[in-house]
Amino acid sequence: MGFWIDQRINVLFRRRRGTGLDSLVKLAFDHAGLKWRFFSASMVSVEQILADKSVDAMFFDEIDRMPKIVCQAVMDLLQFKSIKGEHFLNLKVVWAAINLGDDEGFAYEAESLNPAQANHHFEITIDVPNRQH
Repeated sequence: MGFWIDQRINVLFRRRRGTGLDSLVKLAFDHAGLKWRFFSASMVSVEQILADKSVDAMFFDEIDRMPKIVCQAVMDLLQFKSIKGEHFLNLKVVWAAINLGDDEGFAYEAESLNPAQANHHFEITIDVPNRQH
């Protein structure tokens, strides 16, 4: 994961709940010495994202559940390192996760992240395997 940070690669993770991804992302960002922010995308607003433009990294959990206006802001952030003309000068990476559902077959009733946007804005997509119990 350090390589992705060093190379400034935006990553989209696809995973099921309970894989430990949030902890792994925190560990990677902390190990790299980054100032970073975590957002639960289903509850985040554009104003919350704009609240601290000095961050090095951002992680959006459940990006597929975010409101359309926030999704567009994140796509602008990925492409231009700015939202509404507000620049994030220190921003190195934006990572995000999409939940695929859980072992009981539950899948979120939410709009999917537009595949064209995902492929255009995230350099790589990683399918995170389930943890072994």
